[in-house]
Amino acid sequence: MTFTFSIYYFPFIVSMLLSAFVIISIWRIRNQPIIKTILYLVSACFLWSVANMFEYGFNSLEIKSFFVGIEYISIVSIPIAWVMLSALYTERYSLIKKRKFYYCQSCR
Repeated sequence: MTFTFSIYYFPFIVSMLLSAFVIISIWRIRNQPIIKTILYLVSACFLWSVANMFEYGFNSLEIKSFFVGIEYISIVSIPIAWVMLSALYTERYSLIKKRKFYYCQSCR
């Protein structure tokens, strides 16, 4: 269970830093519905970057499969967040029903 660092992790680190900066920047105005959706989207991207870097860095199969599971959760969440963001941005609130998104989340 060793973590091997490589120069190839630089894009992951840049992605994590940018995502963390966006999350911290918009955290204070999180009461708006569209901002909550952006936070959901950026948080899923942040989690995906972290899990992907750790998956590539660790040598143990058990740890790699654990981080693949975390990656899968965030990968499935990103398209749902995009649909929610586009529906809120275009003001088509009829497309957003909690029941639909709970169904999409449970299908994974």
